[in-house]
Amino acid sequence: MKAEDRGYFLLRAKQERAAASHTRGPVRGRHEELASLYEMRIMYIDRGVFGDDFDEVQEPPVVPHIIVPA
Repeated sequence: MKAEDRGYFLLRAKQERAAASHTRGPVRGRHEELASLYEMRIMYIDRGVFGDDFDEVQEPPVVPHIIVPA
């Protein structure tokens, strides 16, 4: 993730918020949803949650468990 990527997501979030303020109905909800996703991506970048490559998805470790009936 590069610094300019954060700027892109910030710009897109602002654009989607502006579009949501000018629309009505289900389209407005979609603009708000997209804006929220862009803002969430910005938060992840700021916290360093993502590595350098978004394509690398790390699966959580599998923890075996046993269910015992009572």
